[in-house]
Amino acid sequence: MAGAHRIVRVLSVLAVLACAVAIVLLGLLHISPTLGGLSPFTDVLSHYAHRPGRWLWDLALIVTAVGSVALLVGMWLAGVLRGVLAVAGMVAWCGGLPLVVLFLKDPQGGAVTMAGKIHLAATIACCVGLAVTGLAIGRRYRSHPEWLRFARWSWWFAVVCLPLFVPFVLPMVGEVLLNQDWQPYLPNGFFERIVAVLDGCLLLLFSVWTWRAADGRSESTGAVQEWAAPVARG
Repeated sequence: MAGAHRIVRVLSVLAVLACAVAIVLLGLLHISPTLGGLSPFTDVLSHYAHRPGRWLWDLALIVTAVGSVALLVGMWLAGVLRGVLAVAGMVAWCGGLPLVVLFLKDPQGGAVTMAGKIHLAATIACCVGLAVTGLAIGRRYRSHPEWLRFARWSWWFAVVCLPLFVPFVLPMVGEVLLNQDWQPYLPNGFFERIVAVLDGCLLLLFSVWTWRAADGRSESTGAVQEWAAPVARG
């Protein structure tokens, strides 16, 4: 059992380090006019794939994906990640990040090519997936005496994300479903950056939660598993 706790702790630390590295890489893109040079209000993050600093953008997503997979495994081993929706959301987040790297956003805007459509779908799957995980585990442990604070923060981070998805869903409806180039003027870059900050907060929250669940001194893992079992049966 002690060995399992150490593994979970290591995975939690890896997730935090990955998040920190991604923040530094994205920060470099935002402050460097040569590597990035985009407007934080009108240009979405995916536009960095068409800038000289594309390697920073790709590396940030890859590092985040690796850290997220480590976090997924750690959350599962610790007993925090339970339920179909929570697991599916985390898998969508982890699986969508590499697709965003592989399939670039169409430089002309919108989702014209097949690669552009895959990129748009993967981006939405990532963001919605992580929010779904936050809502699901927030609801599951909303009455847990030990994890109440984690559950509340998880729930609220995810709830704040939801209305910010609207500016991205509307163009997708117009372009993919109606086959029309419908791009209402909205500061999508600003909205997406807020979502990115909230996603980072969720990842860090999940990491700390998982670390605490692996803390044998507080017997957190046993508490979570004992709590999750009757909830799952119900």
